[in-house]
Amino acid sequence: MNQVIAAFKKQFEELSPYFDERTKRLYAASVAKQIGHGGIKQASILTQISEDTVASGVEELGDP
Repeated sequence: MNQVIAAFKKQFEELSPYFDERTKRLYAASVAKQIGHGGIKQASILTQISEDTVASGVEELGDP
């Protein structure tokens, strides 16, 4: 696991107890967008949120 992915994972683990389901989905989606190609799968693995849910979050965030 590279350092960036490890940092996202640590941050999510520290903050997720304070997140509701929507916030978790949007955080995972934001990570996926930052990773780029393969980001949905990576974000799903590190957050343990389904790929479909992460993809929904990506759609919800839209394009900047």
